[in-house]
Amino acid sequence: MSIPHEFRNPCKLNHGRDLNIDLIVAHLLPHTALILLYEPFADVTNPADQPSRRILSAAQAIVGLVQQLASAINGGKANFANIMHSAASV
Repeated sequence: MSIPHEFRNPCKLNHGRDLNIDLIVAHLLPHTALILLYEPFADVTNPADQPSRRILSAAQAIVGLVQQLASAINGGKANFANIMHSAASV
């Protein structure tokens, strides 16, 4: 919620009809950090485990963002290789 209002949609095209790669990473990395921080404490065999639920929620947020990106570039000149920052490989 600390991201300014004009930057809350990472799938918004700029004036050159391109996506802002740094903005996409700014939305992806907090979820990735949650996964990496909670993973050592997660008990994936227990569905009521708090760290496991946090990991699942973060993974769902990442998938949601990737789906938004896919719909934003659908039919466009870009593809995922062009819009993903190298930090997204984490």
